Amino acid sequence: SGKAMWEWEGQLDAGRYTVIPFTSGTRFKKRQETQNHEETPLLERFPKIKLTREFQQLLSDVYGKVDLDSNGTLSRKEFNLFNWRTSGEEVADEEWNVVEENFPLKNGELTLDGFLTLHQMEAEDNDGDPSELKVTVQAMGYSKYL
Repeated sequence: SGKAMWEWEGQLDAGRYTVIPFTSGTRFKKRQETQNHEETPLLERFPKIKLTREFQQLLSDVYGKVDLDSNGTLSRKEFNLFNWRTSGEEVADEEWNVVEENFPLKNGELTLDGFLTLHQMEAEDNDGDPSELKVTVQAMGYSKYL
């Protein structure tokens, strides 16, 4: 199927552990000599703030990796794993209520359109400052050159 699988075998001491099933999102490809070494913009600012096509594609890839049950939507648990990975925090009930009230859902789960809209809103709320969006790129293991 072309999917790599990694496993670890070992002994753990008694205790509680958090297992986070994520990939880094890394994609290897041969570097071209004429490769652009400028950071790929995540946002366009004119005529209004919007996510670039490249960043939308990256977010779509991330969405697919976070959709652990491959049902095409993100459950609260899956979204929580994404949030934990990118911010180190769990999604509080109040935050999930905001997601449910403001973004497209299907059967109570976040759609890709909702996931993209959430990031668009984040960009607008930060007046086009991409700093927080860059955290997502880095935390999910992608290069700033996309």
